[in-house]
Amino acid sequence: MIGLTSMLLWAGLAAPGSGGIICETKPVLIQTSRRARNYVLEHVTRCYPATDPGKEELEKLQLACDLLLTAYGEDEGRQRCQDLLAHIELKP
Repeated sequence: MIGLTSMLLWAGLAAPGSGGIICETKPVLIQTSRRARNYVLEHVTRCYPATDPGKEELEKLQLACDLLLTAYGEDEGRQRCQDLLAHIELKP
């Protein structure tokens, strides 16, 4: 099965200097229990278009979602696509 990173690279979204989408991974402390105040360190990836999303950028996102649907099937692929789109941030 193809991993998401491989698919994004194949789709030209994560390729450096592509003018596509920039992804940054940052460590984030996430509280797992309010009572115990336990925290876990997770690496959260945020993606955003390198430029204002034009037609070409939207087509790349569509391609990425199509690849997710193909790799994971209708239900899981749709959920993964929604998760991907939920993490895209427009930067000024």
